[in-house]
Amino acid sequence: MTNNPAWLSIDETTGVVSGTPTNADVTTTTGIIISVNDQQGEVNSTASLTPFDLTVTAVAPVNVAPTISGTPQTRVGAVDDVSTAVLTGGMTSTYSFTPTASDADGDALTFSIVNKPTWAVFDYTTGALTGTPTAAELGTTVAVTISVSDGTDTTSLAAFDVSVVAGFNEALYADPLAPAVSAARRLYQANDGSLVDGNGWASGTADPASIRFTFDSTKTLYKVSLVDVPGDTNFLTGVIEFSDGSSISVSETLPDDGTPREFVFAPIDTDFVQVTVSTATASTALTEVMAYSALDPGQTELASDLFNDGDVVGWAPVNNCELGTSAWAPNYKFYNTTDYQPSLRQTGDCRGFTVEGVEDGTYQLLDTATADTGADLRLMLRSDNDGTEWVYGVMGVLFAYQDDDNYYRFETRNGYRKLRKRVNGVFTELATSPQSYALGDRPADYSQSAWVNLRVVLRNGVIIVYMDGEKVLT
Repeated sequence: MTNNPAWLSIDETTGVVSGTPTNADVTTTTGIIISVNDQQGEVNSTASLTPFDLTVTAVAPVNVAPTISGTPQTRVGAVDDVSTAVLTGGMTSTYSFTPTASDADGDALTFSIVNKPTWAVFDYTTGALTGTPTAAELGTTVAVTISVSDGTDTTSLAAFDVSVVAGFNEALYADPLAPAVSAARRLYQANDGSLVDGNGWASGTADPASIRFTFDSTKTLYKVSLVDVPGDTNFLTGVIEFSDGSSISVSETLPDDGTPREFVFAPIDTDFVQVTVSTATASTALTEVMAYSALDPGQTELASDLFNDGDVVGWAPVNNCELGTSAWAPNYKFYNTTDYQPSLRQTGDCRGFTVEGVEDGTYQLLDTATADTGADLRLMLRSDNDGTEWVYGVMGVLFAYQDDDNYYRFETRNGYRKLRKRVNGVFTELATSPQSYALGDRPADYSQSAWVNLRVVLRNGVIIVYMDGEKVLT
């Protein structure tokens, strides 16, 4: 064969002509001649085909589809009021996932998304999904699907769900430690959540108030919230510190209605969180510190309702009386910045014992439609001392109520506190605390000193009771 292109060859034994051109061989080769020779002499020994031309034309290459990979975050804690303060080092606060994508052909890539969460922003050039959801956006967005395309083929990441969850307040379960300072009340604040005017920390530069919450194991926190005394606008300075040495500088005006001021940051692993208040513009400052992790698998964050949020809707007295009756003027105190109203004060004579020997009393109960969803109950209770042993009897709260035979109960009177559960009509005592406080020993006036600060928390299978900021039962 003569005049053949380099990519074309002939088998001299069989005469088979073959070859595979590339786009680099695009051209027309003219006058290709294929001949055969019988090797019998010089005359009439060769015969040839008529010369022919061969044209190689370009063809589109086979496209290689792009690849995409990555493990998206599937849970994020909700936030409300986000502080401008961030951890030292410029850490930011957001949900963030960016997939890894590539294309073997070097084609330009574009991204798309199906079922984007409403609170998130999607970058169609990088595939980044970011956002900071709020408590109004609790819930799960299912089957979020991020895809990448090179203009010819599209590849998708496996669909995933993204859940916006209420943060889990790890400070509730931590061991709080406050320094011994001149004002004893500082030892009992920042974990009781009392929304009572005059309660809380007062601090000056010469005597900074601090409290450290030490966890039983390393926690991954994403948010710390500070709560100020209602009706008391406070400009607060101080610092929030973590066990790895990182910190948040606090220089904030805290809301004066008891709303938490949130400091949100990229998740950080820590063994403790410590808050130090250097200065405050008012005489009282901090009433609660909350340190949140996003919920781990298996944890449950349950709905709550506060006695002291100024709203009595949904609450009603439940009377367990063998003798006497229950009567309610204010005794369970719902916070109000002007006149301590509305508040509920037990003034009846509800008393007696069950056949099991369990003392009767009168209790406040959240409406049964919501009571079985957990509890974070905060109230101020009081009783007027008239010298009668039985008057007012046992007082407390029912929670996680299912029916009259199935609920939890916290009770207190005459120097004891008890936590019980009632299952199928049978009481079991879970914890008792024999401190000397007796309801009837409090002053009979409406001054703040006449009220006892109570908080009952049910979270993730644990019950905690605080009185005057001290953890008394778990």
